[in-house]
Amino acid sequence: MKNLTFHIVGLTHNDVKGHEVEYAKEAEGRTICLVPDDANTFDMLAVKAYDKQQLIGYVSALEGEDVRALIIARKERNLRAIEDFIVWSVKYDLWCKMRFFGNQMQEAIDADSRSVCHTPGVSNLLLYVHDTFDKTEIQNICQVHGTKTKLAILLCNWKKRGFIMKNEDGTFTKTARFIAKYGHYGTPGVAA
Repeated sequence: MKNLTFHIVGLTHNDVKGHEVEYAKEAEGRTICLVPDDANTFDMLAVKAYDKQQLIGYVSALEGEDVRALIIARKERNLRAIEDFIVWSVKYDLWCKMRFFGNQMQEAIDADSRSVCHTPGVSNLLLYVHDTFDKTEIQNICQVHGTKTKLAILLCNWKKRGFIMKNEDGTFTKTARFIAKYGHYGTPGVAA
């Protein structure tokens, strides 16, 4: 397949819709005018950044109207050549986006993963149990969260802080102080 030179026209898709044939005839034998997606930030930046001297830009995802315009402009009857061109243009599109915006995309991905995966400090396991709970419930929560602290130490610390009280039947109840600070089990903002 021979190399093609493209000139990206800064028109919105709606400006060309219904007039693809006219744009294609105007471009016939010279340059193929394809329309960038104005909703896509990368396409708009590419339109501004393409090499004006050589009229070389890149082609983003081709839609049906663009492919029809390409077929008319080149008077192509061979759909295999069109298919090859589309595959090439998608690969080139991805290469351009990674070449020019790869660092920005990686930084955004890293920032998202940090905000999702990183929590500052250890979460309070009392948020994950009901307002009245027993030792087995808190043991299950400790196992799920991978806490290695002994259960007796956790319960002792929570009693000292005034977060729980031990009931006569061996269960524990969250105190009004804890509920005022963190809320009830299952309330918004509390891990359920």
